[in-house]
Amino acid sequence: MSPRSNRKSPPAPAPATAALPPTNAFHDHFLRQAERHDEPPTATEAEFAGPWQNQLGAHGHTLLRSWEDLHRGDLPFATFTDEQTAQLALALLPARGRLATYRLSPQPDAEGFLIHREGQPIGHLAHFDEHFVEALSALEAVIKNPPALANLLLAAGPTALEQTGRILSRRMEEAIG
Repeated sequence: MSPRSNRKSPPAPAPATAALPPTNAFHDHFLRQAERHDEPPTATEAEFAGPWQNQLGAHGHTLLRSWEDLHRGDLPFATFTDEQTAQLALALLPARGRLATYRLSPQPDAEGFLIHREGQPIGHLAHFDEHFVEALSALEAVIKNPPALANLLLAAGPTALEQTGRILSRRMEEAIG
C-alpha cells in the first residue's frame, strides 16, 4: 500500500453555493491599486470599443460586450424593446468613445461658424450647432468601422437596404461613366 492511501482525505467542504468562475483574470488587489491612478486619454475609447453583441433577454434586446453573457450575471450596457434601436446602438457604441473628429469654433467669422476636422478648417455652419458637429464625428466613426457600418445597415431593414442597393448601383454606373 502506498503511503498516500493511509492518509485520510480532508473533509469535503459543505456544498453552500457553486463557485462562479472569476470575472477578471487580474487579482482584486491589483485592480484596486490600478484604480488609484488616473485614466489615460484612451480610456473612454477602450470602454466603448467592443466588440458588442445583441442578446435577446427577458427584457428585450440587451447590448453586451462579446465576452459578456447575461447567464453569467453580466449587466447589459443597454436594453431595448425593439431590434432596430438595438442595431442602431450597436452601430454607435464604437463611435461613442472616440475623440471627436470635428470641432466647431465658438465665435463666428464672416462666413459663419468654422468647422474643423482634425485641426484643419473644412467648412462653415450658418448657425452654431454643436449637436450637428457631434453627429458628424459619430457618423465618421461608424463609416470607419465595418462592423458598426454593418449594424447600421441591418437596422435600416430590408426595404431601405433594397433601395440603398439600387441607389448605389446607379451611382457606381454614373461614376464609371
